[in-house]
Amino acid sequence: ASTIIAHDEDSKFNNIDIEDVLIYKKKIWCASNMGLQIYDLQTLKLEQHITTKDGLSSNYIEKLSPSKNGVWIATINGVHKYEFEKNKIIELDMGNARRSNQINSILCDGFDQLWIGTQKGLVLYKDDVFYNFYEDDGLFSSFTSKVFEDRKNRMWLFGYRGVDILSNSK
Repeated sequence: ASTIIAHDEDSKFNNIDIEDVLIYKKKIWCASNMGLQIYDLQTLKLEQHITTKDGLSSNYIEKLSPSKNGVWIATINGVHKYEFEKNKIIELDMGNARRSNQINSILCDGFDQLWIGTQKGLVLYKDDVFYNFYEDDGLFSSFTSKVFEDRKNRMWLFGYRGVDILSNSK
């Protein structure tokens, strides 16, 4: 039988929408419509609440992905990285690389490269350069709903019209 071991009825986070959850570095990272909540996995206590006051472009966070030195955060207004060493939010300036405000998926791969699936294409952020992929480049669909990396470092792109598989290297 299961038992509820923690429930904070007085919490200001009782009426929020949780969009994504990540367990990483002994913490539970919760992406929500009220920012990023970081809980200690041992104590189950809220350690940090990150919002626009801390550098996010929006409090509405849709996706999270771990990296070697931080956590990538996709909000409805852009992509950010929480850097562990600096304990700081850094906004990724995507400029013209981002054709869509709707980010459906983010994934930091085994080479520490960031893949961003949007409604209007796939974006790869590698060595401080953006690379865009669309139907014109051979994808079944520019709408990428999910990006997944397998054990052979191949990128699986799931979209409206099927699945694309890309070879991946540093």
